[in-house]
Amino acid sequence: MQRTQGKLLPLNLLNEMSALGKFMKPASGNGANTPFLSLKGQFQIKNGAAETQDLRLELDRAGALIAGSLNLVDQTVNLRLLTTLNKQFSDEVGGTKTGAFLSAAMSSPKGELLMPSLVKGTFSKPMFGPDPITLGKMKFGRPQNLQQGVQGIIDFFKPKKKEAKEP
Repeated sequence: MQRTQGKLLPLNLLNEMSALGKFMKPASGNGANTPFLSLKGQFQIKNGAAETQDLRLELDRAGALIAGSLNLVDQTVNLRLLTTLNKQFSDEVGGTKTGAFLSAAMSSPKGELLMPSLVKGTFSKPMFGPDPITLGKMKFGRPQNLQQGVQGIIDFFKPKKKEAKEP
């Protein structure tokens, strides 16, 4: 499937990410929809559920990779999103100074904010929450990051050495 220029209803992805990240300056919303530049990916429909592992949503200031399922029978949603807010937009909303930076987002080397999230609920009322498992894998997935993170925790709890005074 490939679609250009459309709207996702009934949600505004940037507003949802703003709430999830507890941004210092909330995203300016476009009402109750998400205008997109392109939507690409594949769905497999099985037993009334549309499943995807590679859906890509491109917005003017962000993008999202989407995996999971949409149940067409009971209209429920079970998705994982990795939303990337471009550097300019990240800076507008507070950058690494977001209220939930440690629990909902991390920055890329390019200054973008990466926000893994879970979307559950129904088509008419999707509910967004942080995805701590994916965030943990992103932050500590590389051995050097895990080692640095663990060493930082150890160093924090070590007793501080007193400076020796010269006689």
